[in-house]
Amino acid sequence: MSDRYGRLMYAASVVLVALAMVFYINYVQQQSDRRWCSLMATLDDAYSSGTPTTPIGVKLARDIKTRHRELHCPAPRPTSTPSPRPGPPIR
Repeated sequence: MSDRYGRLMYAASVVLVALAMVFYINYVQQQSDRRWCSLMATLDDAYSSGTPTTPIGVKLARDIKTRHRELHCPAPRPTSTPSPRPGPPIR
């Protein structure tokens, strides 16, 4: 009976260690993604200050917004005096 109990405890330990590793790896990945948020926010501000006029500028602005959302970056804080944006918003 004790041999069976030992195997059960070993299996439970392996499962717990595996779960802890999954949670830790997820946490580290989120921290790594967050490091990109300041860069994405700066680029987003740069491309949001005016409407891009070239096709590559439009694509770049769209991709920056997409990556910003994918990385779950916090929304940018509004400035004290918001400036009006000309043209349609970039999606």
